[in-house]
Amino acid sequence: MSCNILVVGDGNLSFSRSLVTHQWKSESERGEKTGTFYATVYDSEEELFVKYGERARENVSFLREVGARVIFRVDATHLSEALPNDCARSLDQIYFNHPLMPSVLGRKPTPEDGPDYVMLCNRLMLRSFLLSASQFLVPDVGEIHLTIKDTYPYSWWRVDSLPESLPAGVVTFLRREMFQANKFPEYEPMNVEADRGFAQCASTTFVFCHRSTERKRPRDDIAPQTVMHMFCEICEKGPFSSRQDFISHEASKKHQKRCSYERQWQALVGKMQQ
Repeated sequence: MSCNILVVGDGNLSFSRSLVTHQWKSESERGEKTGTFYATVYDSEEELFVKYGERARENVSFLREVGARVIFRVDATHLSEALPNDCARSLDQIYFNHPLMPSVLGRKPTPEDGPDYVMLCNRLMLRSFLLSASQFLVPDVGEIHLTIKDTYPYSWWRVDSLPESLPAGVVTFLRREMFQANKFPEYEPMNVEADRGFAQCASTTFVFCHRSTERKRPRDDIAPQTVMHMFCEICEKGPFSSRQDFISHEASKKHQKRCSYERQWQALVGKMQQ
């Protein structure tokens, strides 16, 4: 059985190395799967080695030795500009771990941008990534695995709701999983702009697919229709035990702040769709 894998934005390529070692390479050696492994980074090869040093060089050498294809200068939001033409509709799995834009739009935020500017830019980047990546998935069975930290500000990106901001049928949210770092012992999450790692922390993997038919986003945790109005989708809180508790939550400063952020997001997406 063929399995074509793409890893996007992989820092020093340590996640690709770990995924190759413990999944793709071992399964290929057992004859269980064949296919192509694409390991990609945003930097050029020279920039990668300058930024991440000898470890990155070792990872590149390892990946090439086992037959993986290493591609540089890959923008996650414009995959078609860098990936081979034969990738279209052929990828079974696409991974993007702990995405974060470098200096946003090449400049520091200004007071005119507002306090939510950086969050909006990163959320917009993920929306563009899903739109771009969907073109390369095997229809109905290919999956996008997008891993995000469980902490603020990442938790405010509402990753599972991103398909709602895209044209119908582009991608469907399937499920969320706890990211199990112990399965990828070689993986070193790296700072996006320097040779500094950050500690592994609780993270969630959001899984999406491209379906030939539209399917509603599942919410198993709030299945009973009677409690839907007692659940805050924006804050992912609830169900609340009483109407008064729900009203109190809606009046809280945190909820009001998140509502303001969501209004900005909806306005931004609306402009893009005009």
